[in-house]
This record gives sequence, structure tokens and C-alpha cells, in this order.
Amino acid sequence: MSTESRICRHCSDHNWAIWRCIDCTLSTPVCRKCMRFDHRENPLHRIECWTGTHFRRAELWEVGTYLLVPHQLSTPICDSLEFNMTFLETFQIQKDSDEQMKLRDKASASAPAPPSEDRTLPQADALNNTYVRIVHINGIHHLAMVACQCRGADCIPLDLMASRLMPASFTRIRTLFSLALLDYFRLCNLELKASAYQFDQLLRRLTLPIGTAEIPNLYHEFRRMGRLWRWMKKLKWAGYGHNQQDPMQPPPGSLANFCPACPQPGINLPDDWKDDENGFAFQRIFVADGNFKADHVRQKSAQEDFWLLDGAGMAPNRAEYLEFLRTAIERLTVSPCENTFRAIMNALLASKACDITGLVALVCARHGFYVPNALVDLFKGEQQKNVDFAFLKALDSTRVDPQQGVMLIYDIACQYSVHLRDRIGHLLPVGLQVDRAIDHFHVHAHKDECYFRYATTFIPGAGIVKGQILESNWSILNKISPTARTATLAHRTEMLDDHACDSNHKKTLAMTATLCSRSLDAKAMVAQTDKYYAELSATVDSQMMNTWENEVLGVEAMRLANVKAMDIYAARVPDRQEQLHEALAPLLVKLKQLKEAAEITDKRPEMPSIDEDEAEFDEAAEEISGEETPAPTLPSTDMIPVERQQLSLPSNGNVGGDLKHVEISARKKQAHAQLNRLRELVADISFQYSHVIRAAPERLFEFAVIKMSGALGMNLSSTPGYIRGAECDWYNWVVTQKPYGYSEF
Repeated sequence: MSTESRICRHCSDHNWAIWRCIDCTLSTPVCRKCMRFDHRENPLHRIECWTGTHFRRAELWEVGTYLLVPHQLSTPICDSLEFNMTFLETFQIQKDSDEQMKLRDKASASAPAPPSEDRTLPQADALNNTYVRIVHINGIHHLAMVACQCRGADCIPLDLMASRLMPASFTRIRTLFSLALLDYFRLCNLELKASAYQFDQLLRRLTLPIGTAEIPNLYHEFRRMGRLWRWMKKLKWAGYGHNQQDPMQPPPGSLANFCPACPQPGINLPDDWKDDENGFAFQRIFVADGNFKADHVRQKSAQEDFWLLDGAGMAPNRAEYLEFLRTAIERLTVSPCENTFRAIMNALLASKACDITGLVALVCARHGFYVPNALVDLFKGEQQKNVDFAFLKALDSTRVDPQQGVMLIYDIACQYSVHLRDRIGHLLPVGLQVDRAIDHFHVHAHKDECYFRYATTFIPGAGIVKGQILESNWSILNKISPTARTATLAHRTEMLDDHACDSNHKKTLAMTATLCSRSLDAKAMVAQTDKYYAELSATVDSQMMNTWENEVLGVEAMRLANVKAMDIYAARVPDRQEQLHEALAPLLVKLKQLKEAAEITDKRPEMPSIDEDEAEFDEAAEEISGEETPAPTLPSTDMIPVERQQLSLPSNGNVGGDLKHVEISARKKQAHAQLNRLRELVADISFQYSHVIRAAPERLFEFAVIKMSGALGMNLSSTPGYIRGAECDWYNWVVTQKPYGYSEF
């Protein structure tokens, strides 16, 4: 240290300054007395002591600092506490004098060496006040706790809580956790997905970076206090500090938060909402989905678990849920699209290592808020009864009115809804209409019928809705799954509940800005859609337009009763190739008549005397000889098939060159049409997922080759065996050259 910094500048006694605080801002070395006075109200700072060569890690108890616990009620500092403070200060003044005397005796030109002192952690102070461990953000501290029992020993925990310190026990208090630490850990768990073990290791390194083995192991106490603090925060937010309700028996879902924007009678709807002509706007839309990453390893002693949030948060009451599963009806059905889904196959799977295989949750489709009591566990895959219970709890916890109506978006809604009324019809609110839909991501894996029947595009009142919005929630919740996997069942439930509630909380804070931004986007999109609709309608006959509108209104009215009526949207178009062939034949005949009337003579190109089919693909036949050979005698035009007749084009040499720009323009249009056709083929290949990849993944490339070769005019579909052989030059070229887009196939 420099000469100026050897003397304490906080007092006028000119004492040697060998102590400094590393948590105080702009701190300077001070004497023992000033260090104690400066930290009366900050006893959880970390300090250092000068050794003559360097600063060593020290603690505030070495300078006489203690933890004073004032009373919560009446006089904060009673006579007993005043006596303790006076006596302890008198005792420490003598120690201050002894330290300064030793420092002066050992003063040298370089720096004073601190007096040798026993740094063994004491168990009690001069008045027999017990030393306690205090776990704070910056590490673990040891201080004497000066408290008064004049109002009874039971009041000490309350006084500690008022001082923002939480005791680990209520009788022989030896460990305290600061509320700042517990809040900080909860935020680290929510935002950084840090586990209690990781945070405990961080505290140990902050306390003693090179001697963590000497620090007492408080991991189990810390984990327990983290659970209690999370539970107490929820009780405080729910108003339990001002009411007389029993915190151990809160109403179902009362400690969870929900979407403030979804229409909820009695909360955010006017009294006359039932008379509004836009009744579809009040419909409740939920999204259901399963998550098989949120599993749980079977416990050895599950009976020792203690539940704090059994049904009060996002998860339902466990006993009620198990009783429902025991008596529920599970009816396996064949979906109308006759498809096989992974969720259904996983319904028959179970794990010996895991007692819970995943989660099923419901969220509001418009905003992605988790629904209270609708975050349920899966015990044997994703079964119908799991989703049934979550759906029933969502209707109850969010107070859905039967006149609102409800829509459930589920990736296998075509099968789930077949016997829905038979399974839970007696448990649904009387008069409630339940609509069903499939999100756009999954509906294309079904047959076309499911697209028209269940896609939200064709459901009145659904609008543009994110049917896969729950996947974005899963992506965040899955980051905490490794930590929750090995926790106790009760701790896992509390952890998942806290993350789900925090997701709702953050969306609530961002809702104003998000909805304003989306409102502007929606207005712009409506204007574009109206313009496009008007342009498209102008190309359709008005009588046909009226017929279509009447048909659509008719099937929409009967959709809930008979979903097959929506098949009217299916395209009814004849074979395009046959249609073009029939339309082209009379045009060519007319063209021939016009050419004869104009006395235009066709100039026939030479035709090699080889088979027509071979000549179509063998370009080498045109280069057999450099000499011109006389054209063979051609049959009459009437005998030549329509597709073989040659058009009068400048490039064919049978029309004047002044029409070249017309042919170039026509060929550009033809090229654009062929490119669009290729795009349609690529889209068609993607829609064949359920028929090609699911049934025979190894035939995907073969299927793509057939499709693309057809687009290039090569008929390979009749001889699929050639595709894998050396006979197919096009296949060999794709495999060897790997052109752009090869990976997509």
C-alpha cells in the first residue's frame, strides 16, 4: 500500500488502515473501528485484510460486526437489544486499541504487518449470542445473531422475515438465507435455467474460491428454501397476506395467472356481450399438444414427498387426476383419413425408468398463455383421456360460458373428436358447442379430406391463428426439463408451474406492444387481401360466384353436425393432359386451313430413319453425318399425330424471320409456365410425406426422380427399376454432379 493509504481517512484518530471492503463502491482501506461502524447496516459485505505483502480474504466478524435483528412490531430496539449493543461495542473498543498498539510496534518503512490472531470461527460472542451462517448473493457469511426474546421465541422468525432473512428452521436457528439471494436464484432458474446444484456451486466459489471443500454443505437446505420461497411468492401475489384463507388449501388454479386478453365473462367482457352481433369474436380457442421431453425418473421413496401446490397452479390436483384416469373411457378409433400418427403410436409406450413420460398442455391459441390446471402428466404416452381431463379443466378454470363456444386445435383432432361426446359429453357444460381443428403444420400430413374439414382456413371465426403456438412454449420449457427430470414429483410440479406462470407473466408485460404491432400488420394484410379478392372475383362469372357463396354458406352452417360437408372444397378438375390434347387438336386443324388459304408451304425438316421413340431422346442421331441427306417421303399431314405435327415458327425455317420477337416472347412465357410447373411438382412431393417417407422412406429419391423426369418429358414411371441402374443417365448425372437443390430430394 502507498504511504497515504496506510492511515485511515474515515476518522481523526490517525489509525493504521489495513481493512478494506470489496463490495462497497469506491472503498478505501480503513481501520478496524471504522470498518465495523460502516457495516452496521451492511453486515453481508465481503472484506479483506492487509498482510504486509497482499490482501487476504477476511470476514466482518473479525472486526466485531454482528447481525442485529430488530423487532417487527412495537419498538424496534428494546432495552435488551440496547444493552447488547452497548456491551459488545465496549468489548470491541478494547480490541481496536490492542490492534493499533501492535501495528505501531511492528510499523516499518514498507507497511505494517497485521497482528497475529486466531481466525478460528467462534461459536458465540461475549454475550453468548450464537453465530449463524447467512447465505447471501455474494457467498456464505458467519456472524453472531443478536436477537431478543422479550416477546417470545416464536417471534424471532417473524423478526427475521421482516429483516429480509429467511431461517432454515424455527427452533434452533443456525442458517439464514437472504431474500435477495432467493429472488436472485429464482430469476436465474427462470431465465438461465440454472439448477439449485449449479447455483450452490457458484455460492461456494464466491465464498472461498480456492478452498470450497472447507465450506459447509448447505445444498439440501438451499433447495428446500428455494421451494418454500417460490410458494410464498405465489401466496403473496394471490393476496394471502390480506385475507383469511388457508394457504395450505387454496382453490384450484388460484395461484396461477391467465391471459388478460381472451374473452372471459365477468372479467373483461361487458354485461351485454351475448347481444353482440359479432358473437364469433367471443369464442374461446385452445391449442392442445403433448411434450415427451418433460419426462421424470422414477423415485425410490415417493411417499416422503411433500406437495405445496397440489392443484393450485398450472397442474391439477393429483388425486383428482388419477381418479379420472382410473374411470375414464379410452376408445381407440380409426381416423377418417386412415392415417397413423406418432402421438397415437406413443400412447402404447411406457418406460421402466420413468414414472412420467411427458406432458400435455392447453394454451390459448391467440396469445399462447398456459391454461391453469391444464398442464397434466402423461403416464403411458399421449392418450385421449389425458387430453380429455386437460380440456375439461381448461373449461372450468377459465370460466368458459356455453354461449361462447369453444374450439380445440389438436394435431390429431380428426381422430380425437370421433367419440369425444361419448367419452366426456356428460362432463361438458350444457349447451356448449365444441369445434375441432388441425393446425396447418400437421394437417398436410393427413389426407386432403382432413384439410378441408379441419384446417382453420375453412372454419368460420377462426381467422389467422397460430395452431402451433404451443411449440414455442415447449422450446423454452424443455430447457428446464433436465433439471426437473430428477427432482421429486412435487418439486418438479412446482418448477414447471413457476416457468409456465412466468411465461404468462412476460407475455402479459409485452402484450400491449405486441398487439399494437400486429394490429398494424393485420390492417395492411386486410387491405391486400380485399384487393386480391376483388381482382380474383372479377375473373369469375357473377352467377357462378353467387352459386359458390351459397354452397359455402350452406356447408358452413352444417359443418359441426356433418364435417364431411366441407368436402365441397375439394377440386373437381378433369385430367389436364387429356383436356389439353382435346383442345389442341381442333386448333391445329384450323391452323392448317388458314395456312392453306394463305398459300403457306411447310418446309419439312429431315427425319432420320430410326424409331420415333428413340429419336425423341437420342440427340446423337442428329449428328450422324455432316452431309445433308434428302428428306424421306413423309406421310400425309392427316396421318401424322397431332403432337408430331410441326408448327410454323421462325426457328423451324418455315416462316419469315420478322416474327422472331413473337416466338421469343412466346417461348419465354412457356419457360415461365414450365418453371411454375416444377414448383408445383416440388410442392406435390412435399405433400406426399405420409405416403412416401412414412410408408417407405427408401423410395423417396425414386419418387422424386419419377416426378422430375416427368417434368422434363422423360417417362420413367413405367420402369422404376431403371432408376437405380446404370441405364438411367439422368439419375447418374444427379448422383455424380449433385446440382443445386439435390439435397431437397
